[in-house]
Amino acid sequence: MKLLRELIQISIGKLDRFSTPPSESEWKRLYAEACKQAILGVTYRALETVPAEQLTNPDIVAKWRDKKEKIAIMGEVYEDHNRRVARALGALGFRCTFLKGEGLAFRFYPDPLLRQCGDIDVWVDGGRKEIIRTLRQHYSVREIYYHECKAGLFPHMTVEVHFIPVRMYSPLSNRRLQNYFNAYKEEAMSAEVPGRSYQAPDAAFNAIYLMAHILRHALNDGVGLRHIWDYYYILKAMSREEKEEARKQLHRLGLEGIAAEIGYILSTLFCVNEDELICPPSRRRGNKWLTE
Repeated sequence: MKLLRELIQISIGKLDRFSTPPSESEWKRLYAEACKQAILGVTYRALETVPAEQLTNPDIVAKWRDKKEKIAIMGEVYEDHNRRVARALGALGFRCTFLKGEGLAFRFYPDPLLRQCGDIDVWVDGGRKEIIRTLRQHYSVREIYYHECKAGLFPHMTVEVHFIPVRMYSPLSNRRLQNYFNAYKEEAMSAEVPGRSYQAPDAAFNAIYLMAHILRHALNDGVGLRHIWDYYYILKAMSREEKEEARKQLHRLGLEGIAAEIGYILSTLFCVNEDELICPPSRRRGNKWLTE
């Protein structure tokens, strides 16, 4: 854990070297963990920062570099996909904004192509039935759920089309969350990513959306460090006033508890000061996540 924590802190510029150079086997374990957590790209910055004598496993360094370059190439592919998806949906008369992925990376990350992307998630403005009906007239649609469906907009590209950004299991909290999204929809749909030809929501929106998204992962398949890394850059982009408003929203939605847990991870692994967090961190609850 100590080496992983230092790797993260070197990657984000909080340290410039490991306290003790990792051995060859420790470099292998760091690579395996970064691969598992989908943070190989963003952590490569650490390998460019530390003194050469700390890079004790040249084979792993070369493997890491190759993987980082492939991630950057795929980032460019996903970036092109975003533009194509926005154009295709626009041609059908729908406005859209991209959730997570390259939209988030290009809005908040210093090296956006190094964020390892997964699926393309896009929130489409329109009624659920109308979106499904229109998509089916032009594309294959499958796996239709309450909040999203999967659409084959282009060959070898499946897009997760969201009718709502995310849902919560509690009916009351979910109703409040959807009211929040509805109130923010106009701003989210018009928030253009600087220098890009598509939209992605701002930091204030993501502070709420990503926390609800993280909660769903926590209750299902688990939370990875890529989620935490995203939230780190969201926090850096927020003003104190935005954080105070986000704290009120998280409390109202019943998300204050998980925000406190994530806050502890951010303070421990990313050296985020308590006054930079949205909610005070919970050591007792957050430490359980670190051990897992």
